[in-house]
Amino acid sequence: MTDIKKIFIHDSEFPLIDSNDVLVGYQTKYPELDPAYIATHCGKSRQETKQWLESLWIKYQPYAEPGFLFSLRKKGGFHSFSWQMYLANVFLDKEFELKPNTGTGPDIQLVMDNRIFWIEAIVTTPGKDESTSGMPADGDIYKSLDPRVARISNALMSKYEKYKEKYLNKICKSDEPLIVAINGTNTQTMFGGRAIEATVFARGNDLFTRNANGSLKGGQYELREKVFINKNGRNVEVATNYFYNDSFKELSAAIYCEQHIINANNFGRTPEGNLFLATNGYAFNPVGSFNVGNLIERLPDGGIIHK
Repeated sequence: MTDIKKIFIHDSEFPLIDSNDVLVGYQTKYPELDPAYIATHCGKSRQETKQWLESLWIKYQPYAEPGFLFSLRKKGGFHSFSWQMYLANVFLDKEFELKPNTGTGPDIQLVMDNRIFWIEAIVTTPGKDESTSGMPADGDIYKSLDPRVARISNALMSKYEKYKEKYLNKICKSDEPLIVAINGTNTQTMFGGRAIEATVFARGNDLFTRNANGSLKGGQYELREKVFINKNGRNVEVATNYFYNDSFKELSAAIYCEQHIINANNFGRTPEGNLFLATNGYAFNPVGSFNVGNLIERLPDGGIIHK
């Protein structure tokens, strides 16, 4: 199939519908296409989102990697590639300079203040752990948060290892910041900012200390540099201190979002408002004035601030 300058190209195969049974029929008949692509293509309730995605593509097209639309449409690709396109549009809206993706390096290359930034985009998956899918159960925050933090950690490290193995000192220079952008809608925590803090800053429960005059002081938290999850009947240790020391100094920051892209333009939301940017204070290449979404920083005394 030859890509044309449009995301949704199966008008004759997918006329508009409002029946879930018919939708399932479409998805069964065309198993090579992503179910979310089909649903967005033909669902009457999704037509506004469909047009919005087309508007994102118009702006992103000059920078997209070869075969981008084919990869987005095929099964398993719609979420990850629309996430990449969404991010690129946020950067374009902020008037960052994007470079065309040749298909040989990280997902997004942008220039700001004469510095090159590399962005690797990824979506989390529940894996085989059923406790990470769907909405978190009620009760203890961390009991439901920990297995999801493990999936965020897994996504972060998979991109980090790929960067070191394939890109560092080959395509990406050692003085160019790397940012991993993670979409966690498949492993929602209901605590977007807390989830990324728990993953990279070793954040646990909030703590209070009492001043000499008896008043309480907040801003501190329990240190949890690792969590344990049950995997195939055994406890597995997962690190949560990536930005708590200099062990991962090549990682400059992480962007995190729990908003599914097909819902991102609902309710008057702005694309940037759904993002959390956690910066690594130990990074060899700090992000400096790069800022997108809700900025989260860890202070030298261990406190975490939002800007």
